[in-house]
Amino acid sequence: MVTTADAVIIGAGIVGSSTALELSRRGVDVLVVDKAGGAGMRSTSASSAIIRFNHSTWEGVAASWESKFRWEEWEDYLGYRDLNGLARFHRCGKILLDVPFIPRERMTALFDRAGTPYEVWDADMLAKRVSGIDTGCFFPPKRVVSDEFFDDPHGHLGASYTPDGTVKSYVWDFGDGDTLGPGTTAAIQSPAHTFSAPSPTTTAGCKGGGYLVTFSAYDDDGGKASTTKCVVVT
Repeated sequence: MVTTADAVIIGAGIVGSSTALELSRRGVDVLVVDKAGGAGMRSTSASSAIIRFNHSTWEGVAASWESKFRWEEWEDYLGYRDLNGLARFHRCGKILLDVPFIPRERMTALFDRAGTPYEVWDADMLAKRVSGIDTGCFFPPKRVVSDEFFDDPHGHLGASYTPDGTVKSYVWDFGDGDTLGPGTTAAIQSPAHTFSAPSPTTTAGCKGGGYLVTFSAYDDDGGKASTTKCVVVT
């Protein structure tokens, strides 16, 4: 038996599979060959799987920005609904730390051209928006076994942020039976709350006792992010 095809694609990762999809939609008879057991099982499965617009060329920025709108309506674009659920597009935005070999001005100029929204953060804003981050600049990377690995930072890092998604509501659970939200008003984002009694001495999740206070944010894609702190009231 002789098998023919108009195009043969080697590799069924994200690039090979998407190329095959677009060619087949144009009437091309496509054969995809991969030595793994299924699509996306090699380097694609080990990738960071982020949707980023930070590229050094206009073509890269333009293509990635256009693709973002396809990801937002992924099932409709594919024309297929998986009853088990497709991989979700979690719209949380992306932060790129400043490094010398990725000039920020070059990227932001391309963002302006494409209409890609972005924010430029200094070290103080980076520390405020990303809890726990060390903004010290340790570039370039050093080997762990080298003496330079333990050098103090030289300066501090800023970042560029490409936001995505919209917060639809905030909810507070103060751990004392009172809640606040859902909503997006300033009073809900930064509330004032009075605890009527000292905090309990034993609380699940709080070593040494306290009120377990939880703050949750919900976006327009059904995503949720929460943070929890123990508050001790004497």
